[in-house]
Amino acid sequence: MNERFERIMSEVLIIEGSYSEHEDDSGGKTKYGITSWLAKQHGYTGKMKDMDWKTAKKIYWNEYFHGHNYDQIQNFDIAFEVMEQAINLPTITVNGRKVLKTNINLQKAINLVSGRNIAVDGIVGSQTIKVVNSIDDTKLLHKTLNSYQASHYLMLYEKYEWAETFIKGWLKKRVTFYGQ
Repeated sequence: MNERFERIMSEVLIIEGSYSEHEDDSGGKTKYGITSWLAKQHGYTGKMKDMDWKTAKKIYWNEYFHGHNYDQIQNFDIAFEVMEQAINLPTITVNGRKVLKTNINLQKAINLVSGRNIAVDGIVGSQTIKVVNSIDDTKLLHKTLNSYQASHYLMLYEKYEWAETFIKGWLKKRVTFYGQ
């Protein structure tokens, strides 16, 4: 873990808050945005209400930030954005492999902004990192990432009645553009 990760986590804490057990949330019991399922996958055996911030940060580091190479993304705003999306967006299946939807969003956004044609496979490897770090217009990349995220939330809202509970909060807290 490093100083940049700590800064990102301080902003994640503002968005995620603390303990939640909302009847419409398919994540069930969560603390700091971490579901009980994910916590168990990382060896946490206590009650979700009792999980401390240090444990949550360790899970976030291993599961997302270092686990998906977000720590290699040089631009702070882009690293924060993919981290924030990874926490809230689902895992999807691409070519028979489970990947984070945020990784797909990142690769599609990179291709759109850079004019490149990197593989949209959900794996943030050396090619994805190289291209994301070479993009000059990081504001456009950030806006594009947020647009993909907003699109996902709007699709949920149109498709599922339960999403009405969360749509305004998602759009207010999670979809942010420069200058807000």
